[in-house]
Amino acid sequence: MRVLSVLALLCTVSGCGWVFAPDDATEIRLANTGSVAFDSVVVTFPTQREVFGALAAGARSEYREVGEAYRYAAIRAYSGTTVRVLQPIDYVGERVLGSGRHTYELWAEGDQPTLGFNFRRD
Repeated sequence: MRVLSVLALLCTVSGCGWVFAPDDATEIRLANTGSVAFDSVVVTFPTQREVFGALAAGARSEYREVGEAYRYAAIRAYSGTTVRVLQPIDYVGERVLGSGRHTYELWAEGDQPTLGFNFRRD
């Protein structure tokens, strides 16, 4: 009986990973905190590109698991014929966010071509 318990434990640990290991996923969501609705928002991380789609004023997206993320990213927010861009130069000196949930707050006001940005750990 004891041998079966040990075998079951080994099978569980080796086949499914360590049961008590923390969830190490990095998750990002968007929050539109401005007055302008976005028809589509595209976020480009160092190792992947995520198309978040439409984001109404005051709305938040669902969290998305990303492979590698920093406190900022390359973001294109489309509203009608206006494209608002946040373009980082590089990630020198930045650290990968690591596990947890994070929000990129975005905003645009009126016809201004700028895209406001703020990072928040959730």
